[in-house]
Amino acid sequence: MTTPIASAAASAQSHAMQQSPSLTTSRIVHVIGAGPAGLMAAERLAQAGVAVVVHDRMPSVARKLLMAGRGGLNLTHSEPLDRFMTRYGPAQPTATAWIDRFTPADLTAWVEALGQETFVGSSGRVFPKSLKASPLLRAWLADLTQLGVSLRRHSEWQGWTEAGALHFADGLEVTADVTILALNAAAIAAVAAEKNSPAIVIGLPRNMNGSYGAAAEKSRALAEAVAALTTARVILWDERLTTAVATRRL
Repeated sequence: MTTPIASAAASAQSHAMQQSPSLTTSRIVHVIGAGPAGLMAAERLAQAGVAVVVHDRMPSVARKLLMAGRGGLNLTHSEPLDRFMTRYGPAQPTATAWIDRFTPADLTAWVEALGQETFVGSSGRVFPKSLKASPLLRAWLADLTQLGVSLRRHSEWQGWTEAGALHFADGLEVTADVTILALNAAAIAAVAAEKNSPAIVIGLPRNMNGSYGAAAEKSRALAEAVAALTTARVILWDERLTTAVATRRL
């Protein structure tokens, strides 16, 4: 899963951004949020040859992953996939769509590709041999660096300028072709409240024939969670062809 690629240009761009807060960049993806979701998005994009900068307001990244490691870091379960999926109960149809794309076996292989050996416990659960999250996270961050991903800690995103640029607390303003918000519902609601935003737009994946799949259900669930935390209007926006448009622009 991990394929190192050369991205000296991205590294040089990252250094320039740190030196000049007012620098404007383009043709680069900026990911807001350095949790596991944001880091995985950065990895996939970098593997495809896209220059990526990940921002997080905190000094450390993937904090929830580190917290999970306190209990030994149960990665997944070794049981057959069809039996594993029954553990999701009523959510099984939705979960199946995305777990089929990244199975428990894929997750274990990804961890081991980062140099972290795993073992199956007596309960059938899969753990890293270290029983800690920190070695895995260090290996992952090293791999992202090798892929050319730039990570900006203490980089607090505060919304967009009137010109459409990303604005950060340190004065940095960045014009990006694509921005990924890898934030949870509470963080999205907090930004909306700080900016007194009247509305929040969440992308709604939709098939070209007009039908909806598992990804749309996840977007609806996020929209419901955000709506419960804000007085702003939450809008689900049809995302059809947006990936193709973004790819052409990159």
